[in-house]
Amino acid sequence: MGGMLFALTACQTSKDISSSKTITMEIAPELTTCHTWYSPNPVSCMQVREVPGDSGYESLSPSGIQGFEYEPGYLWTLKVKKEKLKNPPADAGDTRYILKKVISRKRMNP
Repeated sequence: MGGMLFALTACQTSKDISSSKTITMEIAPELTTCHTWYSPNPVSCMQVREVPGDSGYESLSPSGIQGFEYEPGYLWTLKVKKEKLKNPPADAGDTRYILKKVISRKRMNP
């Protein structure tokens, strides 16, 4: 996945997508603090990684997966559609994530 990840809220059509694939993503049970291009102050972000494959977590806005509502305290495994956009808006990232299925939600001890 590489780099900080952010979601789009603008409408896109299939002609705006350069590539699309379904991936399995793991979401850590705690939020982390991250720095973004849209805020001068640190914000709370989900810790995400593509599995199998990624060894470390990366940051994604809690609203960064369309159709998914983050709930802290759970280790989530999701099936998501990952879309790379051809011409993303200047004020947004170039990747969009869309929830396809919650595979698991495991309660973690605090």
